Amino acid sequence: MGMGAGFDLDQLIEVFEYRKKREAVAFQHRLVEDEHDKYIDHRFSPSVVLKITHLQGDALDSFMVRYRPSYSFCEHATDYDLYDYIKLAFREYQKDRKENP
Repeated sequence: MGMGAGFDLDQLIEVFEYRKKREAVAFQHRLVEDEHDKYIDHRFSPSVVLKITHLQGDALDSFMVRYRPSYSFCEHATDYDLYDYIKLAFREYQKDRKENP
């Protein structure tokens, strides 16, 4: 009689399949996040913000990071809504810069 370490091949396969599925789901989430980021970048672009605020350089970059809208907002907002958001955010940005130079 031979005594050896036994293992369940089906269980081992399930472990690898679970890991593969988990990695696929994580990859899918990253792709969706990337698509959302690209959509926000498309709607809330430097050229649009520049046209409304006339900010340039570091000030433009700072504004765009600080006031970056959510995907949900960009998805549902009309161009008018987005431009209005940028104008309101710019007023807040100017007010904050005056208070904290």
